[in-house]
Amino acid sequence: MDYLAEASGWVASGCVLAAFLMRRMRPLRRIAIASNVAFIAYAIQLGLLPILLLHVALLPINLWRLWEQGFVGDVPQGQPRSSWAVTALLLAVLLAPGPAAGREAPASPAGEVRFLEAGGLGGMLLLPAHRPPTGLVLLFSDGQGADPRSATYVDQLLGGDIAVFEIQSGEEDGVAVARATAMLPAAAGLVGVPVGVLGFGAGARQVLSFGHGVAARVLLYPGCAGLADASATAADPLLVLHGGSDASNSAQACAELVTQLGRAGRPVRRITYADAGYAWDYPSYGQAHRILLPRPDGAGLVAALPWPELAAMSAAQVASFLGLAFRTGTR
Repeated sequence: MDYLAEASGWVASGCVLAAFLMRRMRPLRRIAIASNVAFIAYAIQLGLLPILLLHVALLPINLWRLWEQGFVGDVPQGQPRSSWAVTALLLAVLLAPGPAAGREAPASPAGEVRFLEAGGLGGMLLLPAHRPPTGLVLLFSDGQGADPRSATYVDQLLGGDIAVFEIQSGEEDGVAVARATAMLPAAAGLVGVPVGVLGFGAGARQVLSFGHGVAARVLLYPGCAGLADASATAADPLLVLHGGSDASNSAQACAELVTQLGRAGRPVRRITYADAGYAWDYPSYGQAHRILLPRPDGAGLVAALPWPELAAMSAAQVASFLGLAFRTGTR
């Protein structure tokens, strides 16, 4: 969860608690106004429309009632004259822009985004913003359509001047995918640019079984057991990433896979994240909770615990691996 959003939530919750402890109406109105403002900030940052609408409606009501009770004008006997100033100061603090306010949003690493179809394979083509692409990476989702975990990897690849083709349809037929992949660089206007492939879960298994003609491949938690003989004759560099606590990708099975694929001199690298489970890069949408996803081998479901910080690191490692493979033809 974003730090400012979390802070707004704690302030709002504290104000609600304080409101229940109030005995006099005017202090209660002031703390209710602070609660409204904090909840509005919290709801805007997390996109919580019902909470936003409720507190947008309550804020003017509480302000009006406080006005009626002497927020300005004559102060009742015994009431400190500074009370209205305290309320105004609290509102100013809550409404004041944070350190990042007023700054321009970071520019998107994508210079161009367009839908592209080649040989029955359809998806979104994203081109780097500043320099010509040094490579083109196809993203294979863990199922049909765009994959929600791809965003972090797309940003890292584009930042490394690598174009991305995020497959959205047509990946069911492996033979058709291989044929379409050969056509993609020309269709994208990137003739002569090396092509790499990256897959999540079941998509990684498809990437491994892919034929020749790619410059590098990346497999994210593919379900290593039973894959040792797949694509054993290919020579392009390969990177396997998996969690050390992933029941569907045991360390032994992934080690055997890497050993088998590297026997013919193929450059193969394996990265194991000791405390990570399956699909650590799945977005948490502001909540750190377990998500049930299909196992890569299709045999039931597996729990995934999002780990955003690790996702950023794995995306950087993937982009570095592919960038080096495109430039030198090695790991």
